[in-house]
Amino acid sequence: MIKPYGFEIEDMHHENSYGRGFFSITKENKAAFSKVIELSKMLPDESYNGRKYVYIRAPRGTVEDYCRYNGIDQDDQKLTSNATENFKRIYGENEYVYFVLEIYNSDYGCSNTIIVNDCTMFIDGDDEITAESKELEAPDGNDMQVLLWITDEILRILKLMERGEYASETERLLPLRNRYGYIGRKEYESILDGKLIHRRGILRDDERDLFLMTMTNELWGTLIRKMTAGKYYDICAAAYRGLGIEMEGFSSKELYMRYSDGDDAGLTQMDDDDPDEWNRWLSDDNPRGLYLNRKYRGSHPFEVLGGGHSMGIHIIPQKTDKGYYFFLTNPSPYLQGYREIEMVRISNEFIKEDIPFRLSDVNVIRRIIRKEDNIGITPYFMNDGLNDWKGNEWKDNYEDMHISETINLDEIKDTEVCRKFESAVTWLPVEYLM
Repeated sequence: MIKPYGFEIEDMHHENSYGRGFFSITKENKAAFSKVIELSKMLPDESYNGRKYVYIRAPRGTVEDYCRYNGIDQDDQKLTSNATENFKRIYGENEYVYFVLEIYNSDYGCSNTIIVNDCTMFIDGDDEITAESKELEAPDGNDMQVLLWITDEILRILKLMERGEYASETERLLPLRNRYGYIGRKEYESILDGKLIHRRGILRDDERDLFLMTMTNELWGTLIRKMTAGKYYDICAAAYRGLGIEMEGFSSKELYMRYSDGDDAGLTQMDDDDPDEWNRWLSDDNPRGLYLNRKYRGSHPFEVLGGGHSMGIHIIPQKTDKGYYFFLTNPSPYLQGYREIEMVRISNEFIKEDIPFRLSDVNVIRRIIRKEDNIGITPYFMNDGLNDWKGNEWKDNYEDMHISETINLDEIKDTEVCRKFESAVTWLPVEYLM
């Protein structure tokens, strides 16, 4: 059986015209790939479209394997010592490294696909076996090593299932770093004792109290009859003011240009004081409109605090028959949470300045700052945060869990703190994951 940490980083992948790595194609490894697909049909369907979802394992390797895999110079005593501590912290007494194996097959109308953690292999018709990640790789381009390992693991699991032992064995042996769980925010903050992960400051009591007393799902403030680009910059400046951003010496427009996403769909090229030009620019039934102009497709003019698709804060104009208000949102909060501290501070400033707005996810944010929510724990290889919770069909009770932020155990570097954390978490049973 293979040692994952014996894998070399670069050898297996090559670049095709799309810049995507692929496995070398031989008659033997295509046959091995097909055998995996056929064997997988004997596994129970675990979710929609006949997806197969099981845990496979391989010997963890040694500290030396771990150092070699991570490019650590073993002649450097300090680096080697740190690597040894990390190795012990991550694996403890576990003899195996566990991987999530997902398999889709073309019987269900999709490409034959094998996924190991986030390494994807698939055959689409007669095309090459392609790989979309360098997460799992074999030495010397030996693709067969990976495929034969997966085959052996499926055969082992089928025998365990036949004896009714798969769930109990996996429950007993699967390391917690591979598991899903959750912990209440109060206990989470108590254990980490201020060394919180993914935090962006701490709310003062007066900030918290103002928000909880005034903020609801309802529209706040007086509608603005006529909008211009200049007025929009002033709205953004109020948001920056609420966050305590240095403003002296900058106009509202300059602040917008300094802190927004930067891909503004032509907003900053307009006359700042012309409401007709604003309306033309925003209109979706005008050739110059924001949403029909191909030149600006995919722009983010309302992402007033940049941070990528998952992290940016947006102030989106909303037009009604009586005027404009603004929708304050973090539209994809599922990487590391809701940026609730910034959202509270911007909301409070808008309230003070009577800026008309609605806030997205009000109830979630209220729950977070009251510390009535839970922190989700995801497996170490997951990097999509809340998407790893919301996007899985087996988590039917997700909404009841009130998960608003996620971490994985590898993010907790202190071994003693990690042990306390592990004992306090409510770990979901393995059958939830299968």
